Amino acid sequence: MENTKQAFYKSSWFKSLLIFAVIFSVSFGALKMTLLPTFVDGQSMYPTLSHLDYAISYKVGKLDRFDIVTFSYKDSILVKRVIAFQGEHITYADGVLKINDKVVKENFIKDSAKLATTQEYGNIDYVVPKGEVFVMGDNRYGRNSLDSRYFKGISRDKIKSRGMLIIGKCDSIKNDRCKGLSFKWPKKVK
Repeated sequence: MENTKQAFYKSSWFKSLLIFAVIFSVSFGALKMTLLPTFVDGQSMYPTLSHLDYAISYKVGKLDRFDIVTFSYKDSILVKRVIAFQGEHITYADGVLKINDKVVKENFIKDSAKLATTQEYGNIDYVVPKGEVFVMGDNRYGRNSLDSRYFKGISRDKIKSRGMLIIGKCDSIKNDRCKGLSFKWPKKVK
């Protein structure tokens, strides 16, 4: 009986299984440290992201203009698009975005969303403070996006992840969890 146990532990099958388990554990740990699962709750990023989309994003790194990011705001995690960086002067009036007095094209925005202004979310003239970024949702019509037009810049240390790879759709969200996930072919969002 003892020889059988020793033979099993010395077998190439057991060694292969052990190597696979170690590689899987290390890989899973590395992915967990670099990727963040995210679900979209709301329409603030429509049409780029839809309500109940399930995505994977990268835990921070270098930010570029128009990157989609997740960040902490009060007791929530929000998903928005980076518009401007520290020291940049941003104006947004009548659907026209200007950064440092230059008109910026936003091809990812529907024309109807560009025309939206309300008293709380209206025109803006703002210089982004040091250590902060200015973010906006893609669905700017009415009050569809709680973003930097309302709460101004956000500190870079509140940013959790950037980029989105949509991998599925939730049937519903309950207790901050995606229920009934159906997978679809990944769609990278820029």
